[in-house]
Amino acid sequence: MRKDSSFCMAGHGERRPADCDLVEANRILKCQYKIAQIAVEDWRSFDRALQTIINLVPQGFECPAEMAAAIQLNDKVFQTPGFTSSKDRYGERIVVNSKVVGRLDVGCLATDKASSRGRGAYSPG
Repeated sequence: MRKDSSFCMAGHGERRPADCDLVEANRILKCQYKIAQIAVEDWRSFDRALQTIINLVPQGFECPAEMAAAIQLNDKVFQTPGFTSSKDRYGERIVVNSKVVGRLDVGCLATDKASSRGRGAYSPG
């Protein structure tokens, strides 16, 4: 988790760094839990499940409204609105049985609000 607690100060009153760590950890765990629920539900379409999961990924970040995400899996791409114009991207390869089959990427949406804060995209736990 981030050790810099400045993100908690704006709009939330004065908080101790430990409180901020708990808020951030809770946000990340909620996102992971929602994704896990989708993974075990009986989805009629694998594509629909992946799109639902990618729509949840930004919720695991500090400013979800300013984040975009995409999964490229084999020849298919699932993405949130605005991903193609996102900046400051961070990603990881998706590896199955030692073979790269895709990629998960997140990026900061190009908005005036995001630019004015001078933040990069990546600040998960």
